[in-house]
Amino acid sequence: MRCAAAGHSLTLLLTLLLTWLVSACGGGGSAAPAPLPLPQGLPDLTQPRLLSDTELRASPKASDFTPPAAVQAWLAERHVKLRSLVVDADFSDLQPLAATLSQRRIVMLGESSHGSREFNLAKVRLVKFLHQRLGFSVLAFESSTLGCALQDRALAAQRPAAASATCLFPVWRTEELAELMRYVASTQGSSRPLRLAGFDVQVSSSLEGAEALVAWLLPVLEATGEPLLANAAGLIRTAHQAGLDGYQCRHLGQACAAFDRARPGLLVELQRADEQLMLAAQAAQAGSALQRERSLAALALMSLRDRLLSAEAGRGQSLANFQDREPFMAKALTRLAREVYPQERLIVWAHNAHISTETTGFPDSGPPMASFLKADWGEALYGLGLFMLRGQSTLDATTRSVAGVVALPSRGLEAHAASLGLGAFWLPVPVQDEPGAGDDWLHQPLLHLHWGYVERRERIDRNYNGLLFIDNSSLPRYTP
Repeated sequence: MRCAAAGHSLTLLLTLLLTWLVSACGGGGSAAPAPLPLPQGLPDLTQPRLLSDTELRASPKASDFTPPAAVQAWLAERHVKLRSLVVDADFSDLQPLAATLSQRRIVMLGESSHGSREFNLAKVRLVKFLHQRLGFSVLAFESSTLGCALQDRALAAQRPAAASATCLFPVWRTEELAELMRYVASTQGSSRPLRLAGFDVQVSSSLEGAEALVAWLLPVLEATGEPLLANAAGLIRTAHQAGLDGYQCRHLGQACAAFDRARPGLLVELQRADEQLMLAAQAAQAGSALQRERSLAALALMSLRDRLLSAEAGRGQSLANFQDREPFMAKALTRLAREVYPQERLIVWAHNAHISTETTGFPDSGPPMASFLKADWGEALYGLGLFMLRGQSTLDATTRSVAGVVALPSRGLEAHAASLGLGAFWLPVPVQDEPGAGDDWLHQPLLHLHWGYVERRERIDRNYNGLLFIDNSSLPRYTP
């Protein structure tokens, strides 16, 4: 009866997550605009070759704004052309990024919308570049820590269905990401496998049922020989159900009594189990598979605990308020990097609002995830914000509601980028203002767009290390 009830609760919660995805990811608020008509002859960056300078020209430009001459000269000198979104046999156009990214431990790939095919394609190519050329070996998604750990185990075991049984949120269940998962799967038998991870406290898929968690975690806990850990099956099941109850309490006002009864004791028990398992991990040989296995299981226990804390912190808050997610996502990423993969380099896939290091894109949501990461990792952290100049994107993977990119705010970030008239390019963001060099606009509050239509104003230099602009965005190709 308990398993049936848990399965029903998980199904209900997943349905709710799909329904609330727009609010949860920040695409809600004002009514989404209809897409504007697009001109003919824009660059096609999905061709199976690198485009020439002439082919990269975007005409007419996405904005008629003309920056001052010094800014035009600075943009012309500093930008790096991105000549393809799909070619993975030739990374020569990405090579200028190598000097910047090769010294970083964690590279965060952002996106101003979760629903852009071109963002997906560009980031898949960047992941392959980082893995193949710069030695990054962990891909961490803005999706469930628990679900993605389960999928990574299936991928590492080279199970046939591991690449298709995705742990990702529905916004990324697309042909573009399916190809990425096939790539991840193809690396598992190699000397440099690309490991999959998640860092979100939210449930993102049906992979993480209670029994799947017990089947994974209990053998790891029992093998330590610690009595507290050897009898943890009930703790795992109860904590999993309490997490579901907590989200129902926040979003529906239901199951609050059950959540409130279970939460205090579970927080204590999960904390003790996490600490005990971390001691067992430290006792294992440094760098061994056993140490990693125990550290990852401890992270899972922490995630179950943080899910309860997050649900309680979010109670009574707007669904667009992410104060209950940002610090927990940062903590999960830091534990992944320090304890589970201490010798590896990480690629992070998330929304721009999470990877910005000072100002969140979600109103009244407190400091963003990367602000916490910056405090821990400093210059080892790199954030690349992705922005679109025209076209459209999907707001909701369930209803497939669409938002068009509005006319670019004059003198805003995207209008500056559009002045180059290119299909796609990367732009480094200087840490310090260079007087008279034409980069002043990046060091003062500047309008830019989330989701292609929600205006935000922030200093770019305090939030991103680099920017990737794509002229035209189209809708992802969703899988069934």
